[in-house]
Amino acid sequence: MRIVVGWNRILGIPDEIFVITDSALVTAVKTVAQLPLMTLLASICPKSCEGTLFSVFTSIANLGGVLGGWFGAILTLTYGISSHHFANMWLLCVTCAFIQLTPLSFLWLLPKRDVYLAARNAAEDGGSKGKGSGDSRQLNM
Repeated sequence: MRIVVGWNRILGIPDEIFVITDSALVTAVKTVAQLPLMTLLASICPKSCEGTLFSVFTSIANLGGVLGGWFGAILTLTYGISSHHFANMWLLCVTCAFIQLTPLSFLWLLPKRDVYLAARNAAEDGGSKGKGSGDSRQLNM
């Protein structure tokens, strides 16, 4: 939205530099924002499955990025935005902002604190009993 309004030009930052810097910062922030979820998932998954979980999660995130790009292109066409027509750009930005709130409706799928603590305790207890490598251990939730 900042580039649509032109705040970067008010600050003396060229559009090209602003877009590249903004894209890099958004990527870095998204990566850091995934860390708590990755930590939660790694702590409740069975031992020695963390790498598989990470690769599946990363694949899903990459697929989401590709589908998001396609969906953004469809919305751009739907709102009639072209290289010479930006009248509905504000509407596209507002629509995309609301669409980004969609994951909040899935927060109920995350495990409750007591389930998380029970799974973590089961993982710690299973590993401290010395029953081999623990590769066959499963968490029942």
